[in-house]
Amino acid sequence: GHRPVDNHSCYKWDDILDHVPPTCAEFCARNFHLKLLPRLSDFKGPWDDSAISAALHESFHEVDSDFLARPGGAVDGCSAVIALLTGTRLFIANIGDAIAFVGEDTDSTGMLRVARQTVQHVAVAAQVDEALHVSRAFGDRNFKAVVGGTDEGVSRLSVIATPDISRTLLTTKHRVLLLTCSDFGTLSDEKVAEVLSRRRGRPRLACGALLQEAQRREVVRGSLAALCVFLDWNAEEEHVIEPAAKKSRGESAAHGKASQVRCRQILVKHKDCKEPVDKVRGNRLVTRSLAEAERILLETLEAIETSPGSSIFTQRCKAVSECSTCLKGGEMAGDLGWMTRGQYHPALEAAAFALPVGHVSDIVESDEGVHVLWRIA
Repeated sequence: GHRPVDNHSCYKWDDILDHVPPTCAEFCARNFHLKLLPRLSDFKGPWDDSAISAALHESFHEVDSDFLARPGGAVDGCSAVIALLTGTRLFIANIGDAIAFVGEDTDSTGMLRVARQTVQHVAVAAQVDEALHVSRAFGDRNFKAVVGGTDEGVSRLSVIATPDISRTLLTTKHRVLLLTCSDFGTLSDEKVAEVLSRRRGRPRLACGALLQEAQRREVVRGSLAALCVFLDWNAEEEHVIEPAAKKSRGESAAHGKASQVRCRQILVKHKDCKEPVDKVRGNRLVTRSLAEAERILLETLEAIETSPGSSIFTQRCKAVSECSTCLKGGEMAGDLGWMTRGQYHPALEAAAFALPVGHVSDIVESDEGVHVLWRIA
């Protein structure tokens, strides 16, 4: 089984990471699956490793050719790391300087060990601009010219769109997949493993913490991007604030599924949400960005993790929440009451009903802003 991860819970996760301007990255992100999925659907019989690798290779080259053939002669380019999961086989395809990390359990302490996967060698002999780091990329028209003559009739290109492809056979010890841009390469594997271990099961929180770690290194060349997926093989759960004695209303003993749940929330709005007004604090206009709103909740979750207990949640709810429920008295601050299916935004509902009683959610995004939920019944 796989834990739902916002709108990234799919069988193909990709993280297209661009050099400014973003034209190439956007084109590749929108079109890569349109090249790959038809090739996969055309397979007759088992999907062996060589067939999947060939489909990935062909899709990379077709996307690159289509971009270069567009009118206007755009010269920008981008790196990419793409993950394709088929059963328990995980294929990682890299071009450029993007990075994939695969993490697995090592012992009963809950700490993870991660292994990074990057392009392992320069694809061609020619020297290229140092800013590219490697000789593989989508786009980059000016580097796709023929250089250095031919070798046995084959043209040498300074940059190509041929990916490095690796395959990992997943077991129940494998717990996380992380796709990042190159600036995360400044973090050691041990630091990445530490951050992911502490935020196990909460991918958005993990990404935020890793962004902060990378920014502390002060070597960031551009915008940072990370995508995290946690694998939940045994439906084990963490992040309990307090042991829960209550069962949810309407919970089925046979299936353990609730028809109603009760949660408390902390809501932080941003300028692009449906109603960017803080009605708790005098109808103040909200001008912060989505990233700034997430940073507030990241700090809130860090505080809750450091001092588990309902009092910390209550304090943070009253201090930062922009939902009128934060005005409720005592330990009921943020209480949403009993929630039934179809009552709230789909992302909020999915997070609430997926939480065990007594557990705190990851950061959840809806049209109202970003939320943290604590399921209390």
